[in-house]
Amino acid sequence: MAGYAVLMVVGAIVAAVSAPAPPARWERSAPVTTATGLPVAYAVPITFGDLGPRLVAAGVIDPERFTMATTGGRSLTADEQRILDGTFDGQFIVDASSAGFLLNFLWAAGLANDNPVLTSGRMASSGDIGRFAATGGWTVGTRPGAELYASIPLVTLSPTQQARLEAVADAVYRPCCDNPTSFPDCNHGMAMLGLLTVMASEDAPENAMLDAARWVSALWFPPQAAISGAYSNQADGQDWSSEDPAALLSRAQFSASGQRKVAAVLASLGVLPDAAGYGAGCSLG
Repeated sequence: MAGYAVLMVVGAIVAAVSAPAPPARWERSAPVTTATGLPVAYAVPITFGDLGPRLVAAGVIDPERFTMATTGGRSLTADEQRILDGTFDGQFIVDASSAGFLLNFLWAAGLANDNPVLTSGRMASSGDIGRFAATGGWTVGTRPGAELYASIPLVTLSPTQQARLEAVADAVYRPCCDNPTSFPDCNHGMAMLGLLTVMASEDAPENAMLDAARWVSALWFPPQAAISGAYSNQADGQDWSSEDPAALLSRAQFSASGQRKVAAVLASLGVLPDAAGYGAGCSLG
């Protein structure tokens, strides 16, 4: 019996030692940041795989129209072209120059993917699907955005992955409107849905999904991220890089109405960062 107990203990130790460590890709990333914690560049932690070719094949992306709208006439970079071709196998570095490409590519993915957030969520029950910026504004496919909406099984999630996606989507707001990612009625919302869906499909934990949303949101909305980060700094001494991303991206701090309120507080204290307005455009470009 004693020998059996020893074997049990040894077995437990061996099991503990040999248990796989969490994937390094989901460890908290440390992008290059400014003095206030805002990102300069960030390695997006998703695998693009064959998303590009599938979006092109389904008519969601017309390569020529997409490139023109995304770049304003320049060619795509080598990495951007490889993502569109399905031959990219690294980590895409997003910065000020590539944020527009990432936004538009993930917009396409979020728009076209058949997911309950789109088929059973608030957008589905809000009337004419084509009236939203996320659908009516998508003009670089071979069909109207309303026809492409939730039209292909691009990324399929398990029930657990879907629950994780919906929890994070409910928590992440954007300053161009008052809606969370679970109501992706504009390009930024649909693109964030695309990012979070791919991360959920790769079994990213919620904290990693929120962390990615933190960095990508700051590159899509630099002035608004500066305001939210400054507010956290006044409230608890944290900045954009160290504060809980759920607080930074919350309705209270990162929605359009939340931004107005926190900006007013910062202005009253004389510490409002320079920011060109509190909204952001939701069109292609």
